[in-house]
Amino acid sequence: LITAETKALATCASSKKAVASEVKLADKECRQLGDVQEKMYQPLKQAHVHGAAARKQINALCKAGQKVGFHKELLGVAPAVLRKELARRRTFDQLVVKSLDAEFAKQAEALRSKLEETQQSLEEQEQTLESKKKAVATAKETIKETNRQIEEATDAVETGRRSLAAAKKKIKGLPSVLKKVQRNYDRVQGRYDKFRGGPLSAYLKHQPVREVPDDDEDDMQVDATLDDEE
Repeated sequence: LITAETKALATCASSKKAVASEVKLADKECRQLGDVQEKMYQPLKQAHVHGAAARKQINALCKAGQKVGFHKELLGVAPAVLRKELARRRTFDQLVVKSLDAEFAKQAEALRSKLEETQQSLEEQEQTLESKKKAVATAKETIKETNRQIEEATDAVETGRRSLAAAKKKIKGLPSVLKKVQRNYDRVQGRYDKFRGGPLSAYLKHQPVREVPDDDEDDMQVDATLDDEE
C-alpha cells in the first residue's frame, strides 16, 4: 500500500514539476512578446528609429515574430514598411502596420490563454499532489497501527505460549502427586485396619455394651420419686 501511494506521489510531483515549467515558459513568452511589442515594434511603428539601428531592430523583431508564429508573408514585407518615414507610408503600408498590430494582439491573446491553461493545470496538479500526500500519510498511519496490532498479538501469543507451557508442566507433575496421595491413603488405611483388628477389637470384647433405657421407664422412675417425696 505505502509503495503504491509513494509511487503515485512521486509521479504526481514529477507532473507538477513539468507543468510548473510550462507555466514558467508561458509567462516568459508573454513577457517577451510584450517587450518586443513595446521596445522594438512601437518605436519602429512610430518611425522613431532610423538607419542601422532601425535595421538591427527590424531583424530582431522578425526573429521574435517567427518564434511566436507571425505569418511569414507579413514578416516578409514588414521590414520595408517599418524603415519608411511616417510621411512616406501609403495605404498598403498602413495595412501592413495594422496587420502587425493585429498579429501582436492575436499572439498575445494566445500566449495569455496558454498561460491561464497551464496555471489552471498547475493548480490541479497541486491539489492532486496534496491529495497524494494525504494518502501517503494515511497509509503510513495504517501501517503504524497494523504494526502495533501485530506487536500486541505477538505479545499475546507469547504470553499464551508461556501459560500453556506452565499448564503442561503442572499436568505432567499431576500423576506423581496423585501417586503420593494414594500412598498416604493406603498407609492411613493400613493403620486404621490394624487398629480395628488389634486394640479396638480387644477393647470391645472386654467392655460391656451399655443399654440405653427407654423413655417410658424413665418417666415411671420420675413419678415414683415424686410420690415418695409427698
